[in-house]
Amino acid sequence: MPPPPRRAMGPDRNCRQLNCPVPIAHRGGGSAEVDLKTTFSYKKKDKMKKKDCFTQSQKLPDGRGNIPFHAEDDEAFYRLVFEKSTAPTIVVEKNYIISRINERMVSLLGYSKEDVEGKLKWTSMVAAKDLERMKEYHRLRRIDPDLAPKEYETHFIGSSGAIFDIHIKMDMIPGTTTSVATLTDITAKKKAEKSLVEREGELLAILDYFPGLIYTSLVDYRIEFLNRMLSEKIGKIFKKDSKCYTVLYGFDFPCPWCDHEKVFRGETVRKEFHCRKDDTWYDMLSTPILDAKGSVRKRQTILINITDKKRESEKLKTSADQLKEENVRLKLTMQERYKFGDIVGKSSKMQKVYELIMRAATSDSGVIIYGESGTGKELVAKEIHRLSRRKNNSFVPINCGAIPESLMESEFFGYSKGAFTGASSDKKGYLELAEGGTLFLDEIGEISLGMQVKLLRAIEGGGIMALGGRKLIKPDIKIIAATNQNLVKMIAQGKMRDDFFYRIHVIPIHLPPLRERKSDIPLLLEHFMELNNKRSDSNNSSDFPVIDSVANDAFLKYHWPGNVRELQNSLSRYLTLGSLDFIHDLPPSRMSPSPDSKKMLPDGPFKLKDAMAKIERELIKKVLLEKKWHRGKTAEALGINRRTLERKVAQYRMNGSNTSATQ
Repeated sequence: MPPPPRRAMGPDRNCRQLNCPVPIAHRGGGSAEVDLKTTFSYKKKDKMKKKDCFTQSQKLPDGRGNIPFHAEDDEAFYRLVFEKSTAPTIVVEKNYIISRINERMVSLLGYSKEDVEGKLKWTSMVAAKDLERMKEYHRLRRIDPDLAPKEYETHFIGSSGAIFDIHIKMDMIPGTTTSVATLTDITAKKKAEKSLVEREGELLAILDYFPGLIYTSLVDYRIEFLNRMLSEKIGKIFKKDSKCYTVLYGFDFPCPWCDHEKVFRGETVRKEFHCRKDDTWYDMLSTPILDAKGSVRKRQTILINITDKKRESEKLKTSADQLKEENVRLKLTMQERYKFGDIVGKSSKMQKVYELIMRAATSDSGVIIYGESGTGKELVAKEIHRLSRRKNNSFVPINCGAIPESLMESEFFGYSKGAFTGASSDKKGYLELAEGGTLFLDEIGEISLGMQVKLLRAIEGGGIMALGGRKLIKPDIKIIAATNQNLVKMIAQGKMRDDFFYRIHVIPIHLPPLRERKSDIPLLLEHFMELNNKRSDSNNSSDFPVIDSVANDAFLKYHWPGNVRELQNSLSRYLTLGSLDFIHDLPPSRMSPSPDSKKMLPDGPFKLKDAMAKIERELIKKVLLEKKWHRGKTAEALGINRRTLERKVAQYRMNGSNTSATQ
């Protein structure tokens, strides 16, 4: 007898559901137990009406493990079981015709019952790549069911042409040539597996070509994985039970720097260490890898070789320590120094200048040197270059006031062959010549506004292009400028761009005039006398006049409007002529025009500018003749810069007969 029904509440108070396992006997002697679920709805006066019925059978096997099936037994009932099955199912005849197809199969592939049952061959549903294999299984199964696999994977084609990955279970109906196939759609699973394989492949490729060493290890230190670079480095195939500290680092015990326990507690550890096995410094990052339950399953370690970086850092640290020591030593002895390179002076103002020179030498920022003419601005610029990291590269001095406006761009940026008439070959500009070194711009206030824009672009990294050229060049240079003008006033007058000013005015150095540091005059006189002795043909200093107390007092009392340059020239005249002659302090009788000077003045009415130009021309010409057209000595005698003299000679078109003489 079957057990009593199990009563359950239905969807509402007027419904009841009965669940009852029912044994059913078959004519062939077998039986099946069916769990019959029937839902009843109640009408008024407690009359019941069957509303719905759902069945699912579980067959009991016979002695051979099979249940005889007779389609004529309760065909409607078993048809219902077949239709309501939760798995897509088809019944296939020997001639490949599909005789039955259930609702889930229709839902899966999209075919209708009318188009399939008794009409369509199942071979039309199988993908071409699997067709021959499936036909062979079909043939073998009808010879002996054990000759063909009962479960396998294949591909079915839906009514829309879509391809489905299918896991199929196929068996024969005993005593017939008919087979029953139950299908499971595994398309999503296959896509996920394919995606996983692709991701694993990508990850392995990344790990193999990652510019570092990667490995994973278990809690007992056994290596589980090495990336390609690490495998190639150790040069051998590791065994699965190999310990990481032995294979990788050459230890018989865990590494001294290892934080194994921390990682397996879930912590991420990063540190630097030195491996004695290969004398290499590594940056190590160890992270825990968790399992599905959140427990640490293994440890992943990434090693980056930082040996070069470490050694460079140590060099920089050593260099920094040395610089600190040198800086301390310089500061301790600064007050006792009277000479800084070729710059002479021990006054407090010059000590401040020396300190600024050192600071400017350690930076690539722009430097501007302010000072009157003759204070030694170029000497300061050379000293900054000598003390900087650029000392082994070029120092290119430029007198901006000596370059005509029309030639400014070609001189600074260079030009290519054929850029203009007369450009017979390529010429590098000042900026390119100073590559890696220092560009000294004297008389910076003489640069035009248009040229300031172009220089600013080059200084700020925009690059330069030679006239007629196509190649953009970005020179690496340090800019040092110098001037005796008030640049702030020039900005207000519109003669200088403020952005150009701020770019060069980063580290200002103000050189004191000689009249404000007269205590340095004795040191300067001694320095110039030594230079004069070295330049002289005679090494006997007794051949030159001695600076007596009267001359020394005169040197100290004079106000030196021409600064150090005038001091040097006055000393040279004294050593040559044996008498002092300060041009700016001559007595009235000496200052009156001589017969020769009267000849310099133009006849008739004249303007002051024209008269001064003629006097200047005649004076320059006279000294050039006296110095046999040696322009370096002429400039020195006149107390002006060599470039200024060149500009004046070109301005007055003076061409002497001795132009081939030493320049």
